[in-house]
Amino acid sequence: MSRPLRSLRPLRQIPGAVAVLLLPVACFAADFELPITTAQPRIDFSAGHMEYNESSHTVLLTGDAVITDSTFTLKSDRIQADLDRQVFETPSPLELSDGGTGFKARSGRFDFADREGRFSGLSGAAAPWIFNARDASVARGGYKLRGATVTSCDFVPPHYHFTATRVSLLPNVHLIAWNTVFFLGRVPVFYLPFFYQSLKPNPFIITKINVGYDQRNGVEVQTDNRIRLSPLYTERVYLDYFSRQNPGLGNEIDYRRSDGSRGTLYGYWIRDRSLALDRWTVLGDVWQRLGPRYFLQGRLETASDPDFNNAYFRSHQIRVAAELNNSAALVRQTHFTTTRLSVARHDSRDPLDPLGFKRATQSLPRVDFSAAPFSVLGIPVLNNGSLFADHAIDTSRDFYQDSAGGTWSVTQNVKLARNIVFVPAVGISELYQDKTPLPGSTTTYAFDQYTGSYFTQADLRMHTFAGDTTAGHRYARRFAPNTLQDDLTAADRGEQLNLLTGEHVYMPTFTTRFAASSGYDLQRSTRGATERRGFHDRLQPVVGEATWLPLPLLAFLAREQYRFGIGHQSILLAVDYGLPDQNRAGLSLSQNAADNGHVFAGTTFGWYPQRSSWTVEGALRYDLHGVGGGSEYRLDHAVLFEKELSVRKVWHDFNTRFTFRQRPGGVLEYTARVEFRFGKGAESKKPDLQQEFYPWRQGLQEK
Repeated sequence: MSRPLRSLRPLRQIPGAVAVLLLPVACFAADFELPITTAQPRIDFSAGHMEYNESSHTVLLTGDAVITDSTFTLKSDRIQADLDRQVFETPSPLELSDGGTGFKARSGRFDFADREGRFSGLSGAAAPWIFNARDASVARGGYKLRGATVTSCDFVPPHYHFTATRVSLLPNVHLIAWNTVFFLGRVPVFYLPFFYQSLKPNPFIITKINVGYDQRNGVEVQTDNRIRLSPLYTERVYLDYFSRQNPGLGNEIDYRRSDGSRGTLYGYWIRDRSLALDRWTVLGDVWQRLGPRYFLQGRLETASDPDFNNAYFRSHQIRVAAELNNSAALVRQTHFTTTRLSVARHDSRDPLDPLGFKRATQSLPRVDFSAAPFSVLGIPVLNNGSLFADHAIDTSRDFYQDSAGGTWSVTQNVKLARNIVFVPAVGISELYQDKTPLPGSTTTYAFDQYTGSYFTQADLRMHTFAGDTTAGHRYARRFAPNTLQDDLTAADRGEQLNLLTGEHVYMPTFTTRFAASSGYDLQRSTRGATERRGFHDRLQPVVGEATWLPLPLLAFLAREQYRFGIGHQSILLAVDYGLPDQNRAGLSLSQNAADNGHVFAGTTFGWYPQRSSWTVEGALRYDLHGVGGGSEYRLDHAVLFEKELSVRKVWHDFNTRFTFRQRPGGVLEYTARVEFRFGKGAESKKPDLQQEFYPWRQGLQEK
């Protein structure tokens, strides 16, 4: 039985007529028996026309139908309502919202009692997400989407979006998608079989992706998965794909405490297909406070081979010296003294094994003690003291060396006139050495040897209208071993240092500075020398430097080291314009006598247009070979050994960076980085530990 309600017949003639129904108590016309009242939630609905079916307890609502309860509101032009089950179904376009999120659909069915439903042709929003789906289900405040298109960009059309076969979206908790293809505009940029994005204010995991091409490793897809383990600890899991290599795996643990303690431990491993080797690296840094006066500090560096960083630069973006530095120290620090117990080791590339390292130096252990400047019995001089003990080896020498020593000095500032200050200093030191020959050594050494020395220093500092001038003298003499008498039998007669120094600095304006320094060696010629040292031999290199800032953002620098009788030792010319993160450019030329026949040139630039989201950065470094190994340099002989170009675009809700880089060894690399900012202003920030321990990762490692 289905017919219009008699009591509503007059309302059918009034546009927008409203009827209110308390479910399951239905206040209909007296023709129908009212059901018994229950304690089920109240549902209100209104429509232009209603038809009630008494046998099935259903209502057909047509004409601007609206269903509401304490949470949800359903709107459609035609709704079929099952009053017993509180299920509402519509074959026409609908809207459903809960006050915070909402969507539209082509058709659907919603169960108000169980708070779940199924819909076709759904489009909706759950901040910051905007989504469309072929089919969808809603349950317990979450969405299950099929054939979905999702974006967080509110531009039309959106700057970016991704498609997925399935999506699970739980507002303020997470978004999970399967078989995702990301688009910039209409251009597909990459595919992920699985994508996860936390929507919590402090998300448990953040994933970033970097896609590129490396001439050595092929196509690269590098992922950085940052996991928030606790307020103190953060883990980063690196999962990398290389088309010409096997997958790479990495892990990093960072921590920071409120007392300043901090540390990081990083490891990376890959089975190198080119060399058929397992290649890896482990790096670490720690500064750990153990109490009010004690702290621990250390550094860990180890790698499978010296060239690992050039092949897989997760830990460094440029080729670094093929060396390892490891150290650890326990420090006790008070207001007046510092005591440090440390171990250290330095390894360099093994000349006999290109894939190995060789120990160069080692200090195991070493103790250092130093005191802050202090006075004694009110005497107006400052005392300085330090002690050390060390057990060390240097593989360039054929012995172990145990040593210990101490230094004590006193100094005082004496004002001679208004603009003249005299600063004298005097001190003594004692050194104990015990040398143990390495196995196979044929050299004879003196053991249990004590060597004392004394030294003086005097500086006269004058300030005049012509600039600041400092004239000084340094003198040091060594005692013969195990005595308190001058070491007159040695080749230098025990005279370690006897040097006059001079420096002058002149600043005619606040933007111009000139400086020059040199010295003259008064030390006697070494006993047995075939020639006496002349004036040019004794005169120290003259170092001149000029700095000029004609504009607030423009700086010129010229620096030269020249030695009379020999010639130029080194020269540097540089000009810089701008500031970091602003329009800037730099050019430098350098030449060193140690690299005769080479002049190195470097150019850097950055373009940051105003009111523009584009930035361009680049660097080029040349080696200008001298023609025929001589001093004639021509640009057509220049060798470009390092180059990089990076283009960055800041969009409404994501950033893109395209980088071209040539690494040493002729390895070309192309990378495209897309960093999505899911929601306005969601600009990611680098942890302090990354800048502190890996400052070179700027713009590189958060991928």
